Amino acid sequence: MSETFNDGDPIDATLLQKLKTDVAKATALAGRAASAGSTINVAGDIINKSAAEIVTPKFYGGRTEAKIPLKAGAYVPFTCVFPKGFFNKKPIVTVSPYAPGKTKNDCLAYAPQILSVSLDSAEGRVRVPSNTPVGDIYMYFIAVQN
Repeated sequence: MSETFNDGDPIDATLLQKLKTDVAKATALAGRAASAGSTINVAGDIINKSAAEIVTPKFYGGRTEAKIPLKAGAYVPFTCVFPKGFFNKKPIVTVSPYAPGKTKNDCLAYAPQILSVSLDSAEGRVRVPSNTPVGDIYMYFIAVQN
């Protein structure tokens, strides 16, 4: 039987299952290796791999649980917490400040940094220039494991 869908050819469960498997493999490959404008080599890369070799990226996002009390001219630590057991290797973490209800705070002046990452959390710090008004903020974060 052909591996393509031709007008008039019978469609059976085996062909549909193979199509479903190939689409799942291509989706997994695209999620781990593709970006806009990149070429996905399905035949050479993913088709010859077993299901155990396919890596599906994991994403987790949130906001720091505790408010971060800023201090002008000083670094203040913060922690981003992930669910225990969610990641099985260290993720890449990106943070962005969030100042709820603060109109005087210029969030763009803050300099958040991630200092260390574990399977369950990321430790970071944020610094405010000495001439910037301060208040309490949170950090939004996204953690990605490829």
